[in-house]
Amino acid sequence: MSVPIKSSEMLMQVIGDDMTEVVDDLINWLLEELQKSIEEVVYNAGTPTVYSRQRYDGGLIGSFLKKDTIRTMNVIESGIEQDPTTMNVDPDNYIHGSHDWEIEDVREFITDWIIGGDSGNLFGNGYWRAPRDFWTPIENMVNDGSLDNAFEMFMTKHGIQYIKAF
Repeated sequence: MSVPIKSSEMLMQVIGDDMTEVVDDLINWLLEELQKSIEEVVYNAGTPTVYSRQRYDGGLIGSFLKKDTIRTMNVIESGIEQDPTTMNVDPDNYIHGSHDWEIEDVREFITDWIIGGDSGNLFGNGYWRAPRDFWTPIENMVNDGSLDNAFEMFMTKHGIQYIKAF
């Protein structure tokens, strides 16, 4: 059942509610795309023999979290952030750390090391020493129109007509 909109404040509330859902859906979609990129670029590069991957349960892929979508007046904010403290650390088993390194807990550095291929030679040479840049595919989504297409899809899903102005 539709309710008539009787004031500009009521119109802003309705639009704001719908747009908050659009932003929420878009950020959830981006997080899924980031997780796919980590899976493909990082995890599919090779299988560790010295330690077991933690994945969503204390691993790199699970350390990226969606921030709550918040609306304040006409501003809607959300995002994706990484919290390295959610990753497991077990230096005895070479999980995000080692007793062989000066710093035993390397969770705060691991993302940069993976992207740059800077993990060091503790285990010799291998796939883990090659750059595994999982960010570039996400950045490319801005340039190739994927992000715009997703935004349009979520606008349409929530009944908002999407018209490109440029």
